[in-house]
Amino acid sequence: MTDDKSGEDKLFEGDNAQEEKVSPEDSAGAPAVIKPVQAEIIPDVPIAKSAAPAATAAATASAVDAKAAQKAQDKARRAAQKAQKKAEKLKARREKQQALIDSCPPQYKPVSTSGFFWLGFISYLPCVGLVITILLSLLPRNKNIKHFERAILIMYLIAVIIALVLGIVFFFSVPADNRQAIASAIEKICMAFGF
Repeated sequence: MTDDKSGEDKLFEGDNAQEEKVSPEDSAGAPAVIKPVQAEIIPDVPIAKSAAPAATAAATASAVDAKAAQKAQDKARRAAQKAQKKAEKLKARREKQQALIDSCPPQYKPVSTSGFFWLGFISYLPCVGLVITILLSLLPRNKNIKHFERAILIMYLIAVIIALVLGIVFFFSVPADNRQAIASAIEKICMAFGF
C-alpha cells in the first residue's frame, strides 16, 4: 500500500492543530487504532514579541489619555464653580446695593450716569443753559441734582470772573487810542442786548 492518505483517513485539522493518522499495518482489514499526533508549536513568533510592547504602549497611552481627560474635566468643573461663585457674589452685591437704594429717602435717591450726562448737556446749552442751571440749582427735591447744578453754576461764575479779569487786563494793555474804539464797541453790544 501507499503511504498516501486518503480523504477518509484525514480528519479535520482545527485550531488545536491535532491530526490523527492510521497506521499502515491496520489498513489490511484489522480495526485501526487511531493515534493522536501533536502539531508542532512554534516557540518564538516575532509578531507575538512585537505585539506585547505595542499592547503595553497602547494601554499606557490610554491610561495617560484617561488621566488627561480626568484633569480636563476637573479643570472645567473648577472653572464652572469659580464662575458660579463669582456670579453669586455679583448678585449679592447688586441686591445689597438695590436694598440700600430702596432704603434711601426720595431727596437722596441716586441719579444714574445717563441722568447726569443729560443734565450736563442741557446745562451747557448757550443762553438757555444758564437759565436751566439756575432753576435746577434751586427747585428740585433731589439733593444730588441740586448739588450737580450748583457745581455747574459755580463753573459759570468762575468763567465770567476769568473773562472779566482778562478783559480788564487786555483793556489796559491796549494803547489809549484803541481804548476809545473798544469802549464804544462794548457799549453798542450792550445796547443791542438791552442792557
